[in-house]
Amino acid sequence: MEYVLPAQFLCRQGVEGSNPFSSTNANFGLAVGGGVDYKRGEHWAIRFVHLDYRMGQSFGAIENRVHLSTGVVFRWQPTFPPSPCPMFRSLPRTEV
Repeated sequence: MEYVLPAQFLCRQGVEGSNPFSSTNANFGLAVGGGVDYKRGEHWAIRFVHLDYRMGQSFGAIENRVHLSTGVVFRWQPTFPPSPCPMFRSLPRTEV
């Protein structure tokens, strides 16, 4: 059995309205999450659980949400998880 632990962290800051220097027009967003996937093939996985916490603030009002999901995952990439960057792979040595 092969399990994959997907995780994410997203953050944003913005300004609404005509005065960009006013702190009352500033908004902020944050999302943190993670879960457990069970690999069932090259492209397919079963997502047992994925939990996200999302926080948003706009015009002084704060909104907190928790999102719980499960389901089937299809990945377009043929590798699972993504292969490392090619520039970090060791190059084969050649003899002269």
